Amino acid sequence: AAWFRIKYPHVIDGAVAASAPVLSFVGESPPANLTAFSQLVTYDASPAAGSAANCAANVKRVWDVLFDAATTAAGRASIQDGLGLCSALLSEDDALSVPEWAKTSFVYLAMGNFPYPSSYIMNGGSGLPAFPVREACKPFAPTFPLTEAGNFSLLVALRASVGVYYNSTHDQPCYTRSAPSNESQVDADFWDYLFCSELYQPQDQGIGDMFWLDLHDQTADAARCLAKWGVTLRPEWASTVYGGRKALRASSNIVFSNGNLDPWAGMGVLEDLNPSVVAVRVEGGAHHLDLMFSHPLDPPGVKRARKEELKHVAKWIRQAKATAA
Repeated sequence: AAWFRIKYPHVIDGAVAASAPVLSFVGESPPANLTAFSQLVTYDASPAAGSAANCAANVKRVWDVLFDAATTAAGRASIQDGLGLCSALLSEDDALSVPEWAKTSFVYLAMGNFPYPSSYIMNGGSGLPAFPVREACKPFAPTFPLTEAGNFSLLVALRASVGVYYNSTHDQPCYTRSAPSNESQVDADFWDYLFCSELYQPQDQGIGDMFWLDLHDQTADAARCLAKWGVTLRPEWASTVYGGRKALRASSNIVFSNGNLDPWAGMGVLEDLNPSVVAVRVEGGAHHLDLMFSHPLDPPGVKRARKEELKHVAKWIRQAKATAA
């Protein structure tokens, strides 16, 4: 919405850009915060966001269990057993894909960490519970002993945890390590193509979060994009075409809203850039909660944000009518 306003100000009188990570691109000055996303997913898994106290630490530990177990046939069998995978892990490389599959569930649950049950993140095919990250953290609430049995119990906990996302239909006897629905896979593929062709948003993890260390590799990303989609990675396309922070400062009539539970917030506009390009914080909000229909369980923060947004929209309408008169 913000880019629409920037490009066509003669057509668009104003824009509410909710949960828009417009500062996530290569070429920004100052540079994009590449660790923000994973750190905010971790925040959702913390007591500050209502999750179990041990959750983030146990999630951090389970990755080491997976990586260690992946190196042996017996370990791979324990991964299959503990996680309830439908098929055997036939190689170390096969097993090393499991952490990324599991991490994906935390990413989507954090984006959909709404205060009421919702099917939005699941593309309408099934529903997530209220505050799904809290639900995903419940299996990680105990203290797990530093033993082989404790490590296996962590795998069992991970099975239950990722089930909030991958078994939201409550009818899956085992995990195939695929997307939860065809619609979700198509959605992910569309975004991956945009990532490769126009909207390159590199991210780093393992620094101040609950994930393993994994720093982005632009050369590897370019090779993958060419092999998968036949497109050449254009790292600075978005910041070049839309102008980044500098263009936003020169624009007008834009509200940027960001929720403190949304992982994308760390790459959004969090402070006013000029008197009419303003930031609105949504306390207790995940991914563009303020754009959802009103709900009895809406937190006070989203109600305040909507009122602030409506105030700006009303002003833009008055300005447009006055100009047209």
